[in-house]
Amino acid sequence: MANLILVRHSEPDWGRQALHSEWVLTGHGRYRATLLGEYLRERHVDRIISSPEVKAFQTADIAAKATGLERQVSEPKLNEHNRDGEKPLNSNDRRNIIFESLRNPQELVYGTESINTALERFRTGIIRHVDKSSLETVAVVSHGTVISAFVEDEIGIDSVET
Repeated sequence: MANLILVRHSEPDWGRQALHSEWVLTGHGRYRATLLGEYLRERHVDRIISSPEVKAFQTADIAAKATGLERQVSEPKLNEHNRDGEKPLNSNDRRNIIFESLRNPQELVYGTESINTALERFRTGIIRHVDKSSLETVAVVSHGTVISAFVEDEIGIDSVET
């Protein structure tokens, strides 16, 4: 069975006046992505796939260089829960609305897709690139909300602490 290592992108520059999908990594985020690469090398990762959103793409690219791998795949289905068109939120409001979305995955709480829709899209992206019968180890660099929804669904845990 393939081994998945799910990785949330490294630290982005939150203050930029750009869509969340265009946020770039901070200097500290780039440094941490290098450390991620060292961690993945120690775990003998065979491949790294990522969301094409800039912060995830940069994380995967920097980590891949540190492992000696080429970042092999950029998969749009691994993008974050779609929030395009929503007004920017401060950190606390963003956290609360994401928690509400995760608690009500079938409802359209924030953005243009429900968490369930984002989850199925994310799962399709993983299935497209990871053969369950393989013995390889694959790192998936994506985003916190969709990773949380995926892990919750796969192993039956509550991704939101109450």
